[in-house]
Amino acid sequence: MKIYDNLLEIADQFDTFLVDAYGVFWDGKGLIKGSAETLETLMKQGKKVCILSNTSAINYSYEPRGLKKGVHYTTVITSGDVFYDALCRDNLPFPGHKIYMTGVLEFDITKGTSFQMVNRITDADLVYFGIPQLSSDEIKQYPELQDSFFLAKKYYNSISIKPFLPKLEQVFSSHLPVVSTNPDLIAAEGGHWMIRQGTLAKLFRDMGGEIFEFGKPYPNIYQYAFQKLGIKPSAKIAMIGDTYRTDIRGGLDAGITPIWCLDTGIAQYEVDHGTPILTQAGGSLDGIVLIHHL
Repeated sequence: MKIYDNLLEIADQFDTFLVDAYGVFWDGKGLIKGSAETLETLMKQGKKVCILSNTSAINYSYEPRGLKKGVHYTTVITSGDVFYDALCRDNLPFPGHKIYMTGVLEFDITKGTSFQMVNRITDADLVYFGIPQLSSDEIKQYPELQDSFFLAKKYYNSISIKPFLPKLEQVFSSHLPVVSTNPDLIAAEGGHWMIRQGTLAKLFRDMGGEIFEFGKPYPNIYQYAFQKLGIKPSAKIAMIGDTYRTDIRGGLDAGITPIWCLDTGIAQYEVDHGTPILTQAGGSLDGIVLIHHL
């Protein structure tokens, strides 16, 4: 099993790179050492570099985080972009246009569409899973979980699912369909690992609820990216990521070449918590290129 040191060793085999953000070039606090230089080199070589991220944000820019469009990347596509495009085209797999949101989202995802947000679940046609964060008042209900929270802006992120279970039960009892725009189970924020919408989506699905997810590993984000970039699936397109279940499995299913970063992000997190790389991959590394880091 050959593991290349970094992406530049094999970059000449590809003409387009879809690059995950968290765990590949961003560690939750800053840019991972050497990643900006690698991305800039790819751009100088004339490669297409698309940051493909499971985030609810739309029209996202990585310039505040130290990367420049045209220098380090060609474009950014997020799962939020894919969902917003579906809203604009009125192309959700559910009827109705009134959306009730759980969690937090600091912008209006429905602006400019025929959809609208409502404040009561009883008025809604579907539910949107926002970022699972709680206010400082809400976390006071869980004094035993104080070590599971850290402050992010005016909300608290949590590594514990417990505070969100009552809301999940309420949503399930509503019998409404649910949309989620971040399939990630956890993510690193400020040096802490925190649950994300994917954890809620998994629990909701296990409860028997109907949920539709946008983002990796699902075909919707890959198809959207191919269309925006004007490309078709081929082995010369690479999906670079740290998470098998989203980046790598998604790349395999999309008919492109997955490149797995083993020493950063979720891959390393899982190894540190007792799950070897081969186990993460379900017992097979066929079709996967392995690198230590970007």
